[in-house]
Amino acid sequence: MYQLKESRKLSNTEMKECLQISKSEFLEQINLECSGCISALKDFITLNRKDQFISIDQDIKLNDDLINSQRIFKTFAKLQSFGESIKSIISSIFKKTAPQNNKKRCQLHSLKQNPEINIQEHVHYICNEIVNQNEDCIIQDKEFDYHLQNYLKTKKFCPSCKENIQAALKHFKLQVPQPDCACSIICFIKYDHLKCEIHIPYDPILLNALLNKAQIQPFYQHASTKEDAQEELLICIGLLIKDRLSSLYRETQTQEIIKYIFYQQIGEIFKRRLENYSKMKGEHKSQLEELEQYLKKEVEQKDKQKKKRQLKKQKRKEQQLSFDGSVRANYLQESSRRSISPSNSEKNLLKSFGWQGSPSVSPQTRKELEFLQKEHLQEINNRRKQLREQTKQCWCEWCHHHKQK
Repeated sequence: MYQLKESRKLSNTEMKECLQISKSEFLEQINLECSGCISALKDFITLNRKDQFISIDQDIKLNDDLINSQRIFKTFAKLQSFGESIKSIISSIFKKTAPQNNKKRCQLHSLKQNPEINIQEHVHYICNEIVNQNEDCIIQDKEFDYHLQNYLKTKKFCPSCKENIQAALKHFKLQVPQPDCACSIICFIKYDHLKCEIHIPYDPILLNALLNKAQIQPFYQHASTKEDAQEELLICIGLLIKDRLSSLYRETQTQEIIKYIFYQQIGEIFKRRLENYSKMKGEHKSQLEELEQYLKKEVEQKDKQKKKRQLKKQKRKEQQLSFDGSVRANYLQESSRRSISPSNSEKNLLKSFGWQGSPSVSPQTRKELEFLQKEHLQEINNRRKQLREQTKQCWCEWCHHHKQK
């Protein structure tokens, strides 16, 4: 129900994109174990076709008239329901389900000998649905002769019985067709001398009669009379007809099964693609919303930090201005209140440093001048002391020089 609501939010273009897949992607995403079914599906999608559900050309896609959010999941349910039809068809083909030891192949494509088909139950279906009206089952002369020789070897007839059966076949081929004759089953079977073919009409009553003959296994193995030889000939035809009908029914039902398997697989794939797309779109939308919220928070936080820094800077500037103003005011007040005229030595010292200012100085300036004066006097004393030492050393060296002379 959630996915249905999500799919309603998709546009028509997005729906078409989800409900279209390439043939290679389809073969990669099918969920089948039977290699025979996979091979049959490859052959099935090779031909371009279109039915009430699917169109196959270069890609596989759902028909445009079914791409509707209200009907799409009903269509998927219909396609997936063909899986149940496959089971019923397989059970109709085989009398009983054989145990599958090899899970890689289904019963339909098993490499072992296929179980016998209960073909008599499907004679009416074959005559009404599979073959065309007034169509005959055609057996080539060479094919029937080969089949008859195998039948005679299997039954181990004696040479005279074999001759009688061959004579019955020769008589059947030479007989003149009588349209109104219905005294025996063999009267409905015609032989075409020009094409050397045996024609058997697809009539349910005739075919069931021949199949009943094929099921008879007489305890005797002789055809000493003409009637017995003709009976053995009908049994041989019945066995051949049984194989033909079984192959025809198996082939038709196999094609039907492959089509149903295709419907089931493509329904599951399209449903999964649509759900994943809706889910991804919802997740993408939620991720975009989360990203937008995250970016919005980041922008708000940066603006807040910027405002905070500006306020702090402004506050420091105001504090500095107020501090400088108070210091300057205090200094002016103090200097005007306690101004002292420098002495002559202090004036001379200040002039030596290149100072030209007002004659009044503050107590702080006086202290600095006193300190500079002390340093200047100390430097002068140090220079005088060095000169005396040098002069003394010179005299000592001169005296020492004259004494040596």
